[in-house]
Order: sequence, then structure tokens, then C-alpha cells
Amino acid sequence: MCGVCVSVVLRDGEETVMCSRALLVEHSEYFKAMLESGHFREGAEAERKGVIRIREEGLRPETFRQLYSLLSQSEPVLKSTFRGLWTSFPEIGDPNSLFALLKMCDYFQMQTHVDLILQTLYNSPAQWSLDVVPFLFGLKPHAYIFESPDFPMLKVVQATLPKVKDQGATELLTRFPPQILVRLLSISDQKSRDSGAEVERLRRSAQTCKELSREKKCPKAPSGFGGGFLQLCDCCRGRRYIMAQLEG
Repeated sequence: MCGVCVSVVLRDGEETVMCSRALLVEHSEYFKAMLESGHFREGAEAERKGVIRIREEGLRPETFRQLYSLLSQSEPVLKSTFRGLWTSFPEIGDPNSLFALLKMCDYFQMQTHVDLILQTLYNSPAQWSLDVVPFLFGLKPHAYIFESPDFPMLKVVQATLPKVKDQGATELLTRFPPQILVRLLSISDQKSRDSGAEVERLRRSAQTCKELSREKKCPKAPSGFGGGFLQLCDCCRGRRYIMAQLEG
């Protein structure tokens, strides 16, 4: 650490991070405005006492103490760090998780860090729990996330759909953004229509095979084939299970 340092203190001393003023200004619009605009009381206190006090109640000490590490790491190192954290701490409530860091970086307007964390999350939407979307929706401005072309909307919706009947899903879904709910409904309706059409197609196909089996013949059976479809006819073998299910 070099240059002029300040103590960044969380609330009433729950955690303190020593950091160079230059790093704060370079990577955070929040600290840049505070320290360079001359319009903030906290900036004046930093000038006089070398202390910046952060009063935000939503920041946890375990997360806050990682601030200097985030500010001082290069982008390649950050990418590796974020991948490791995503694997090791996937729960939203964990103060060491990517979600906790994302919340802190968003608060301090550390846009490069926000983008790198989101990029890490976007690479694996299949691993998201149902509470990830409401969490992202709670970030401000949430339109930046869900209206971005980088947001993997289709993959998120496809990964979410199988979970909508899980215990507790209803309450979480009420906190989803409208644009995702609309897509969930659209795909769900399409799957229902496709499922109905597939069931009817299978019924017709199975009935045809049933009739052919009674006649001991099949248009696709090998030459000389003498058995019904419950034997080894290539055309009908795959439908045995379907017939058993449909006939109950």
C-alpha cells in the first residue's frame, strides 16, 4: 500500500480497512465523489482526520473487510477470485459470497467489479437458486441488469422453470421482475401445449401399433418377421413402455 492512506470505518468501528486514497478514487465513483468534489462532510473529515465513516446498515463486517483486497487486485486475479468464491460460497446469505461482494461493490459504485461479478454469475445460471433473481432485482438500478444484452435471459428462464413448484417458490416468484415472469409464463404455456400435442401423437401412434400387432404384421418389420410388436420389431419395440403406461 502506498500514497496517502485513509481509514475506512464501518459504522461505529465494527470493521476498519486501511486503503490508499488513490485506489479508492480510481475504482469507486462513490469515494471519488466524496474525496474530490468538496461537497461531502465525509470528504472533509477524511482530509482532517484521515478517516472515512461508512454508515450503511446493509454492509456486513465480514464482507467489508475484503474491500482493500478487491481494490488492489488486477482484473485477471479478480476473475479467478470470483470464480473461486462462486464455487465455494454459493449461498446468498453468506457474507463471503459473490452476492455479498456484489452488494458492496454496487453500493460503492465499483462498476468494473460489479461487471466482473455479474459475468461470473451469468456463466452458470443453471446453478442459481430461486432467490438469485430477486436478489439481483433488489440491486439499484435493476434495469441495468435485466435489460442488458449480457443478461442470459433464456438460460435463466429455462433453469428457473423446473424449480417453480419447489417449496417456498411462490413467495420468491412474487419478487421476480415482470420481464422474467412473462417469459416464464410464455415458456410454461408452450410446454403445456407441446406436451398435450405429444400425448395425443403418442396415443395415436400406440393405437396404430396395437392394431398392427393384432394382425401380426408391421410395415417396418424385417422380411420374414412373424411376431407381433411385443417381440423385436424395430418399429414397435420402443413403444412397449408407452403402451403399458397408456393402458394403465
